[in-house]
Amino acid sequence: MCNNGIASGDLSIAEIEEQKLSRPEELEDYLSLALFWTLGAVVFLQFFTRYVLNNSMGWTEEIARMLLVACSLLGSSLAIRKNSHISVEFFYRYLSPRGGVIFSRVVDLLRIVFFIVLLFTCYKLAGRTFGALVSVDVPKKVLYYIFNGMIGVNLIRSVHVAVLNWKNGGSSLNLTAPPVTNPDYKASFTDWIAPGIIVILGALTIWALLAGNELYFMFALAFTVIIIGLPVAFCLAGSAYIYILVSGMAPDVVIAHRLINGMDSFPLLAIPFFILAGTLMNSVGITDRLFDFAKSLVGWLPGGLGHVNVGASIIFAGMSGAAVADAGGLGTIEIKAMKDAGYDPEFSVGITAASSTIGPIIPPSLPMVAFGVMASCSVGQLFAAGFIPGLLMGTALMAMVAYMAHKRKYPREDRFRAGFLVSSFKRSFLSLMTPTIIVGGILTGIFTPTEAAIGAVVYGILLGFFYRTLTFKKFVSISMETIDTSATIMMIIGAAAVFAWILTSNQVANLFAAFVMDNFTSKFMILLTINLILLVVGCFLEPIAAITIMVPVLMPLSQMIGLDVIHLGVLMVLNLMIGLLTPPVGTVLYVLSRVSGIKFERCLVGTAPFFIPLIAVLILITYVEGFSLFLPNLIYR
Repeated sequence: MCNNGIASGDLSIAEIEEQKLSRPEELEDYLSLALFWTLGAVVFLQFFTRYVLNNSMGWTEEIARMLLVACSLLGSSLAIRKNSHISVEFFYRYLSPRGGVIFSRVVDLLRIVFFIVLLFTCYKLAGRTFGALVSVDVPKKVLYYIFNGMIGVNLIRSVHVAVLNWKNGGSSLNLTAPPVTNPDYKASFTDWIAPGIIVILGALTIWALLAGNELYFMFALAFTVIIIGLPVAFCLAGSAYIYILVSGMAPDVVIAHRLINGMDSFPLLAIPFFILAGTLMNSVGITDRLFDFAKSLVGWLPGGLGHVNVGASIIFAGMSGAAVADAGGLGTIEIKAMKDAGYDPEFSVGITAASSTIGPIIPPSLPMVAFGVMASCSVGQLFAAGFIPGLLMGTALMAMVAYMAHKRKYPREDRFRAGFLVSSFKRSFLSLMTPTIIVGGILTGIFTPTEAAIGAVVYGILLGFFYRTLTFKKFVSISMETIDTSATIMMIIGAAAVFAWILTSNQVANLFAAFVMDNFTSKFMILLTINLILLVVGCFLEPIAAITIMVPVLMPLSQMIGLDVIHLGVLMVLNLMIGLLTPPVGTVLYVLSRVSGIKFERCLVGTAPFFIPLIAVLILITYVEGFSLFLPNLIYR
């Protein structure tokens, strides 16, 4: 029989890349894709009618919000199947192979229980819901039943994944590090780190419950299941549900109600479309052009590629708004180039990790969108406030690169060549227009953040066609990646909204503000306290979850000391970005560890020197408000 296949060695680069593309595999994938494209069409219609026809359609906003919730719930099942829900990996990375199997089975079981509870509460909520959508006169009860069906899909997928893991020896944990991947594994004391912490937290959880301190019980329970490896969204919402059962403060349907309402916000529509824009930029060759331009601009300096790394991140920051997108997309190019040029692997990963934190500071910024929603303040002003601090971060990191390059005798690129700069600028000119459109449109008030995001997507698609690097199959793959990433973030926002509501209902914010004001008299010490708290929180919680929970807690205190809410937003995001570089969360380091093939511990060592400039900039911005407030005051006030 003739074999018509082509050997992998005979495949072209384009064919190999095409094989890596994500494709719809299950029914929910096709439904998610259809919902996401419909959402894009509705938001684009609003954009088009407002700016072209000068007659905005009011119904598009309500429909878009409902589609966002639907995409998030259905996309969550895709993330379950791909094991991409955000979890804290640090502790279970040191488990023995046997321990990894046990923890994975516990996570599978807890996830199933969580969606059973959510299915039950959402069903009860649907039965108690009245009224209809204003735009299309659809009863809200019907809408909640549809949402309930999507939660049911998550439950079915959770059971399916658990059965497959049981049969095939799979894992719901990202066990990509030794000892699980080490064929020569030998038992050691590190095998007991995670179990030991769980025993301690479990004891504290039981003690808090028996002592009648329900809030401490909720926190201890949340951190216990986080360490086990359950995704952060399910930990927050699940522990909140148990708290409500124990305390009896509200009916259990509030879990489903608050979770869904937490995702039902028009400004949050910017999140999936900024993610889509960033994924497009990474996939259609724009990042390569930006890297070459940054190389021509600063590559001739001592430690040239380190400066290029920072410069490219500053430019890319004006497109994606996410540190992980920078690290996973641009970081792959940067680390390879630096390794090939003879730089230490640790240094290459360290500066890549540190520079990726600039992404959510310079606009656009996904964390600042979340902060704007939670604090009910202008996202445009937050974007403007992050511009100067982001440039200060870049300058400080480049100063550290120059110092380390001098001490370690790192190479520099060829001397400055004007011809190379001009040619790379011409090649990347259209790509460089992307941040101009996004940032310029928002800062001048032409676009809202959501409209800027959809505009960036449209421009990215046009660039993909112009560069002939975007095909329909690639766009499907990009959309699937966006649905996956967006769903994980939106589920965290919804779950954290439940958690934050419980804290607000228990007057935690006022109690915390009173405690700080009673123990600290100077604004200097209070600001230092806020920074220390946020740095610690950033070590344990994903930034979006931390923002959703901490904004209601810190707002009363900031008002008491006269701290501008926009300045608070910049401080919070910068603190939490530093948290992305620190275990146990350390999301950026985990991503770079995977793409570089370097152990997590070595990544952390390489990143350590760059905490110095980042902390220095944090202190400077904390006590000199003008760096944050100059542009918002100039443009908006």
